Amino acid sequence: MNTIVSFPDLGTEEATVLEVGFAQGDWIRENQIIVVLESAKATIDVPATKEGQVQEVLIRVGQVVHSGEPILKLETMAHATGELVVALQEISATLSPDQLIVKTDVAKPLPDSAQIEEKALDQVISLPDLGTDTATVSNLLVQEGDSISKDQPVVVLESSKASMEVPAPRAGIVRQWLIHPGQTVQSGDPMFRVVLPGLAATALLPNDSKPLTSPISESMQPRSVPDSVYMPSKAGVHAGPAVRRLARELGVDLEKVVGHGPHQRILKEDLKSWVKHQLSAATAVEELSSDQERQEKAMHAEGATLLPLTRIQVISAQRLAQSVHHVVPVTQFEQADITELEAFRQQEKAAAQEKGVSLTVLAFVMKALEKMLRQYPRFNSEFKLDGRGIYLRPERNIGFAVDTEQGLMVPVLKNIQDQSLLDLASRIAELSRLARDASLKPDQMSGASFTVSSLGSVGGTAFTPVINWPQVAILGLSRASIQPIWDGKAFQPRLMLPLSLTYDHRVIDGALAARFLVDLSRQLGDIRRMLL
Repeated sequence: MNTIVSFPDLGTEEATVLEVGFAQGDWIRENQIIVVLESAKATIDVPATKEGQVQEVLIRVGQVVHSGEPILKLETMAHATGELVVALQEISATLSPDQLIVKTDVAKPLPDSAQIEEKALDQVISLPDLGTDTATVSNLLVQEGDSISKDQPVVVLESSKASMEVPAPRAGIVRQWLIHPGQTVQSGDPMFRVVLPGLAATALLPNDSKPLTSPISESMQPRSVPDSVYMPSKAGVHAGPAVRRLARELGVDLEKVVGHGPHQRILKEDLKSWVKHQLSAATAVEELSSDQERQEKAMHAEGATLLPLTRIQVISAQRLAQSVHHVVPVTQFEQADITELEAFRQQEKAAAQEKGVSLTVLAFVMKALEKMLRQYPRFNSEFKLDGRGIYLRPERNIGFAVDTEQGLMVPVLKNIQDQSLLDLASRIAELSRLARDASLKPDQMSGASFTVSSLGSVGGTAFTPVINWPQVAILGLSRASIQPIWDGKAFQPRLMLPLSLTYDHRVIDGALAARFLVDLSRQLGDIRRMLL
């Protein structure tokens, strides 16, 4: 049966087609992302509302479209075939091709979806999206042979950001662990083999097993079923259909690619950059190994002592190096007269403490920055990798550096535009405590669109903070001090807060940065301006 698949309500008047993830003759599944749109406000993934084979493509890249317009003409499968293929897709959703094997007998009648679900399958369970590049296995919470329930914690991982418990995505019996304590793992790595509840543990017999597809007769198969039915894309990867297709052609695991599009979407430029990096990796590793060997010999001869860095320090070093390669930094300096601000803070300090809140200068800075990022959206953006634009971030999420025993950690205050001054002060205190206790969750350290680094408790008069790429700016705060300021008639003692603003000169020019810094200084100099 032929049917027309149309755009749903896009939540906007119009949008432009960025990617079309299908072609005539392709087989698409329900909820599969088939089109990526870009509106004035956001990037939109459009899923398929039906399953079947594409008969005609009704849109093109670059076309401006509206809610309700047709996308494609689809031939849907027969009801019985649909049930069978859906069952196969559900079973294969977590399996690789060599695991999709069951005991079959082609002489038996074709099984229905219920019978397929009763097939004894030994499945490999993989790690979910960890929200971090790598993590170390700290502890296995269950043993081989143990029965587990859905969402039961099964393994403890330790990343550079926090410790985390990984829950089981389904119930079953743990047949074999595929990871061990001390091992370094990443999102998507195989975790353990499990036998589903009520299924025989002898399902996989290497000598007499056949492919899962063998019970399906040719007449029952869709005319074109893509490999993705048996090798599904990883759910944690944020990428459009065209990028996924290119990744399959290049043999690239998208979970290893860092995305620099909106909300960490993987772009074609990211994919090409990753491939280019891999092609040069062998030479780089060889050169590094040679240099490292020479360095080790020289240091050993001098009797130098090796002091290993913590995991957080190692990862921070890597990210700082990324900033050097990807950013054109310039730093400007200013001083804010916070005499009145400090007087008000001292006045309200006791009342805030009665509510369990420590009212700090940083909270006032955050409140002022919320208004500044609203007025100067370029400071709340990301540079487009092809150098032809910037992405203006809709949310205002500010990270702030916290010095801990493990190294520098940067928790993130999300959507600060929705929080009062006391709310910000409370969240700053809470996140700082979690950082010092090494208890921050991955989502509490991600998503920042701007960063503040404060050295006020340590000292110094100014410094050049390093941008937390792919952000485009960072504000540094040094220790406030009493200074003589000329008021036109005499020198007056004023409490001055040094501000250091580093920005990516490709996105922000010097004049705009100066205006931003001067306006921020005025906001802090007269907190009534925050209400305007």
